Amino acid sequence: MNITVNNYGINFNGYDVLPLRGLYMQGSAKSLKRGVYEEMSNISKKNNLTLYVNQVGVITKNWRDYCENNYLNGNIWAQDTVSFILDKGAKTILWNSKVEPIPANRMSDLTDFYPCYYKDIPRGGNYYIGFKPDKSKWMIISSKTVLDENKMPNFSIEGFRSLNEKVTKSVICSRFDIKFENLYIVDTSIRDLDEIIRPIGYPYVLINSADECLKNIYLLKNKFKNDAAMTNLLNNMVEFVKTNTYRDYSDKVEEFLKNKGFIPIKIGGWYSKDINFINALAYKDKNSKISYITNSTRDSIKGLEYLEELFARDLREKVDNINDIDFISGGKAGIESMQDIKDIKTGSTSAINRNQMMSTLANYNGGIHCMTSEIPDFDKIV
Repeated sequence: MNITVNNYGINFNGYDVLPLRGLYMQGSAKSLKRGVYEEMSNISKKNNLTLYVNQVGVITKNWRDYCENNYLNGNIWAQDTVSFILDKGAKTILWNSKVEPIPANRMSDLTDFYPCYYKDIPRGGNYYIGFKPDKSKWMIISSKTVLDENKMPNFSIEGFRSLNEKVTKSVICSRFDIKFENLYIVDTSIRDLDEIIRPIGYPYVLINSADECLKNIYLLKNKFKNDAAMTNLLNNMVEFVKTNTYRDYSDKVEEFLKNKGFIPIKIGGWYSKDINFINALAYKDKNSKISYITNSTRDSIKGLEYLEELFARDLREKVDNINDIDFISGGKAGIESMQDIKDIKTGSTSAINRNQMMSTLANYNGGIHCMTSEIPDFDKIV
């Protein structure tokens, strides 16, 4: 099957809550992050999903076979690389044109998907698409990925439509089959959207709340009041939450979403550079309930796992129909680079005692949502 360029499809880079067929990841399974794949594989099996991993230019379910001798020629950011979409009714794997697509004969049992690529798509992790009750699609997208057509650079190139991962509104609406009135552009010009919000089933959207974070931190401070090291760490968290610019953005996004008919749900999710529970996958599981996968504090500083308990409790209290809540750790990370040491002073918890996902968040500003692309079960959606 040939690989084609298609300019009129629908790109679902980030999803609202939908039934899934599987999950796609990429990156070296030989690396320290193999533990992340193992945990994601176990979660997939639990929900009758398939985990596909891109190893050495092959999409495979048997990714462990590639662990000993091979590395993927690429990075771990699946959301920036590939999306599984419906394009005019056809199942399609949409590849970012910055990477080389994998042909159909190297896509495991995903051969019912047609591989193609685009030259201009928004940056991953900065938009979500979902459906309203009337089946019309909506998109929440960060302003950092939208190019204002009224302020276009003075280029003479005919048909210029994108610049540095920014795409014009007309291209977005055409490609994604979104009506202009259902395109919701939020001002998050500094932060990635998946750091501060997570759609959880229309019209509900989780939104990180600094006040909720502080409330939970103070619960931990009381619980560990006789632990000097933990108290110091929690004081650093308080400083991060109070001074981080996302606080103002969250308030603005909350008001914006309310005005567009969404129902924001405040929750404590982002505590430091290496602890973020908002960056997550949410999908409809085999029991038609909502399952949630996010980053873990397990296998790090003893006591931080209590933050997971508080988040899980709050999520179940605030959102109906929640089933599993899975936290991905990947095992202990240790010190991977000098940057790990510097991170102690820049909003992270600890360089020595942290897990793989915490290290990834701190060093590369990305979590489990950034590392995973959802493969919807279109037969159950259409």
